[in-house]
Amino acid sequence: MFLKRQITQVMNGGFSTLVSKMKLLNRFIIYYFNLFFIMMIASVPLIIIVTIIKPFYLIRWKELSVRRIGDLAGDTELYLCERDVKLNVPKSKYFDIFYTLYKPCNQQLYQMLTKNLIVIPKRMGIVFHGATNIIILFKNLIPSLQLHIVPSNAHGHRDILNLYEKVHQHIKFTKNEKQKTYW
Repeated sequence: MFLKRQITQVMNGGFSTLVSKMKLLNRFIIYYFNLFFIMMIASVPLIIIVTIIKPFYLIRWKELSVRRIGDLAGDTELYLCERDVKLNVPKSKYFDIFYTLYKPCNQQLYQMLTKNLIVIPKRMGIVFHGATNIIILFKNLIPSLQLHIVPSNAHGHRDILNLYEKVHQHIKFTKNEKQKTYW
């Protein structure tokens, strides 16, 4: 669809439209290449630091899925339940950091979750995202780096172990939040 529309516009607009589209494509490629390069360069010191600290504390991170409310609420609550029952967690001392790359789909839910999680701002999230990409790229060369990525929930999106019933609820309104009316 997109490609067909571009071809049609070039056919109708002629050579000048083709040149302007090529310039736009060139700017797009350069911008994202530079962004990717900067992200990767900024991530190398992070990987070095967490590797040095690893004997004392294992620092793990993961992108917090904030674009869909089901993922934001369900996956995060399931992660918290698994953490409480010591499922899918390392044996050594550790702490997990979550990052976001997008604006949360529900700000109230996001605020409620950040009471139970370490969530870093979007700008720093880009560095952690770059580090994740580096680890994925070099996972065969340096397998121990994968320890720094928080694994997905043990059974995907499903709570087949009934953890929601076994563990206390993490996402809850405060007294002040309950008193607010939004309509």
